[in-house]
Amino acid sequence: MRHSNRFGHRRSRPQGLTQRTAEQKRVLCARPQPTESTPPVAPQFTATVRGWHGMTASSRYTQLDWRVYSELGAGDIALVNVADYSPAYRAGLRNVTWVKKIDGKSFEEFEKVGAPVGAVLPVEAFQTARGHLETLITLTEKPKPKRSPRSASRARVPHTECGCTITRNDRPKWLTTLAKAKYLSMAARTLGSLLCNRAIDDHGFTNRWSYQAIAREIGASRATAQRAIAELRQTGFLKVQSGRKLRRVNGYTLTWPASEAAPVVVPFPNRSPAQRAAGGNF
Repeated sequence: MRHSNRFGHRRSRPQGLTQRTAEQKRVLCARPQPTESTPPVAPQFTATVRGWHGMTASSRYTQLDWRVYSELGAGDIALVNVADYSPAYRAGLRNVTWVKKIDGKSFEEFEKVGAPVGAVLPVEAFQTARGHLETLITLTEKPKPKRSPRSASRARVPHTECGCTITRNDRPKWLTTLAKAKYLSMAARTLGSLLCNRAIDDHGFTNRWSYQAIAREIGASRATAQRAIAELRQTGFLKVQSGRKLRRVNGYTLTWPASEAAPVVVPFPNRSPAQRAAGGNF
């Protein structure tokens, strides 16, 4: 069979090329027939939960503990503390217990290996009040720590009524009383020092400050400034004059807490200029 290209030249084509190409197309385009085969089995991994016995090794030893340790042979034993209502606690173990063997291993070796939940382990222990003990502990899952609410995590600030207003001469003692209030936060102490040193007048009244200005002065957020004002107000160190009706910012007056006695100023008796120059209270 002879063919011509685009230039008009004739060229010969080998016999069977068309048949081989068609055969290759038929093989390549053929769809594979489904065969019956067992699907591959995925490997199954079973996670083993480590059991919890409720004992922790103690890091402090008294002189009596060292004496008991030497009497027991000074071997590979551990002094443990037991959590309340834990598996070890239900088995009869308490704090200051010497664990000699747990599941045939020392306490340190067992802590490295562990055991799954539900395992029943024999424990050999010693207590000063009860002597040598042999008991069984059934391991359970470690309980999750209970998170206390946000309001309970903060220190409760006692409520105290506001007393008399302070004056400029009372500032040192007022600042000392403020520093001794351990239940106040650092922001509340900083705000109290700021109002006492920079904004107080002769009658204890301070300039009207907005929340943004107070937050900028103490280097905190607006919410922190509001909490600091609330703490000082609740403890009786600050009296707030609301400016909502007058459409202005609040005013603040520094006061003594009702639980704290205001300083009593005892005036000196009338003295002559000579006596005042000589000094003395006579």
